[in-house]
Amino acid sequence: MLVTIYHIFLAIIGLGILVFIHELGHYWMARRVGMRVETFSIGFGNAIWKWDRPNGERWQVGWLPIGGFVRIAGTDKDGSVDPYSIPDGFFGKSPWDRMKVAFMGPFVNFLFAILLYIVIWFAGGKFSPFILQNSYIGMLHPASELVDQGLRPGDQVTSITPPSKSDSDMIALKGHTEHDQLHLEGYRIDYRNQEYTPFSVDVASIKNMEGNKTTGILLPARTLYYQKSSRAQVNQLKNYGVELGDQLLWLDGQLLFSTHQIPKILSAELSLLTIERDGEILFKLSPRSTINDFRLDPVTREELTDWQWEANLNLTPLRNLTFIPYELTGDNYVLDRIPYLDGTEPNELFIKNSPKDLIDPLQPGDRILAVDGQAVSSADQLLEKIQQKYYSFIVQRNKGPFQVEEKKEAEAIFLEDRQLAEIEEIAMNIGSDQGATSYGSYVLIGPYSEEALLQAVQEQEGKLEDISRMGKAEKYELLSLHPLFNATSFGDALVRHNPSPEGPIIHSIKGVWLGLVSIITGQASNGQILGPVGIVSATADSFGISWLNALYWLAVISLNLAIINLLPLPVLDGGSICISLCEIVTGRRMTISMLEKLIIPFILAVLILIIWFTFNDFLRIIF
Repeated sequence: MLVTIYHIFLAIIGLGILVFIHELGHYWMARRVGMRVETFSIGFGNAIWKWDRPNGERWQVGWLPIGGFVRIAGTDKDGSVDPYSIPDGFFGKSPWDRMKVAFMGPFVNFLFAILLYIVIWFAGGKFSPFILQNSYIGMLHPASELVDQGLRPGDQVTSITPPSKSDSDMIALKGHTEHDQLHLEGYRIDYRNQEYTPFSVDVASIKNMEGNKTTGILLPARTLYYQKSSRAQVNQLKNYGVELGDQLLWLDGQLLFSTHQIPKILSAELSLLTIERDGEILFKLSPRSTINDFRLDPVTREELTDWQWEANLNLTPLRNLTFIPYELTGDNYVLDRIPYLDGTEPNELFIKNSPKDLIDPLQPGDRILAVDGQAVSSADQLLEKIQQKYYSFIVQRNKGPFQVEEKKEAEAIFLEDRQLAEIEEIAMNIGSDQGATSYGSYVLIGPYSEEALLQAVQEQEGKLEDISRMGKAEKYELLSLHPLFNATSFGDALVRHNPSPEGPIIHSIKGVWLGLVSIITGQASNGQILGPVGIVSATADSFGISWLNALYWLAVISLNLAIINLLPLPVLDGGSICISLCEIVTGRRMTISMLEKLIIPFILAVLILIIWFTFNDFLRIIF
């Protein structure tokens, strides 16, 4: 708590420095061209600290720390006095002098940002999330030709030709492209046997949800470390045996390479089967469907009816019970497939990006040992257990998010942590009372029933809806809010990144431009634009990573201040420059009443935006 307060204090000081140098730029140029400064203020509102200088200037700190101002003689309406008649006032000077004063604030912010970028570069660079610094696939477009070519999350892409015009790692790693046809090379990775198979494929680009062309790679891989988002979340995680710093690696038979895999796994109508084949223990995913969806022959229907009574499920009509599309013996040996009424093939029900070895169909002679982590020794037990979905997952303990200097070192750790053969050593014990629940640093969590997890979320959200009446979509939307699976529960590892200074400058300018376009077009989401509280929070978080990260964030904000203040809006420095330019071009001065009519609506608009962004900041913090 004390550390957080300290970081917030540093953030406020850092942001105050940005405002101070901006106003100092205006102040210095105003004094240089002979203007009389009346007030120099950091923050708005009544002064909580003030100091009167011998030359008549007042320096102060306002109680509302969302900006600052330099009040120059003639800028405040003073009865019938014509501001243009005040010789040492703002409007008493030439338009060129006024433009210099207005421009100097943003210019100082721009210079300060460049200085910070250079300092960061000389110091070795800041830390960036692993997701921005690796070449492994985290998420594929399900309709991409890459999926048809056999690529899966976790595979490595070493080259994409022709390359994107952008040199930014953050854009290149997401697979953005301007081209229709692409050539990709890399390695298909067998994480169980740690084998790398080279691939070389030619594919067509595909558009993402925003309509941008991509290679089919929507996101690079990332690590999933449980991090603190609230005290309640920490307590809930402890209830399930999860500790802060645990890395989520495996969920229901699948290695995880992205938070986006989690909702797909949760929403898939699949069961994880532990089977025995020729003396070897394997995992397989199988569709779980209502018996009403199957085309049953009389013998299979009679057997299912017998198992229904033995499992004490006779209160539920047989057609409404859940089962897998396989004929079984009484002791769970597979005999054959059960066809679907509509001709659906089982492979059509899998997540398209699922690992091939998991979705291969069961073979006659396979014996099912467990379903969703629940041990079953007979077909009636299987029928009973499969009525309720259970989830099991495996975490890596006692490591916490790694923070390393080199990209290669980060990728080596990433691969080392995903030793699927070792992970499955404990996964094979799911549902067994005698098997170990840990192997080395890997720890088995669960299995936990879907119903129990949903009830926990209902208590958390204050909802009382009957779970049995929920639709599938509603269930999985609610389940995704559980701290075990919620994307906000996860942090990423950090890797030192040190691009040359011009790269971050160009990227920041593009970011400001895209942000402004998204606001104007109404496409900006509530979480995309930060208000004053959000900026302080993000700055405080950057201080928690490293001082270089904090400097980088301050440089980004300083550059944003420079660009935004140069927009041609009357309430901003850019508006003042435009008004002065109009005076030079037309030779006519704008009246004070006209200036007021121009400025006041924009002041109100800016205040509304600040209030709206601040409201969204609080929503993000609370929820």
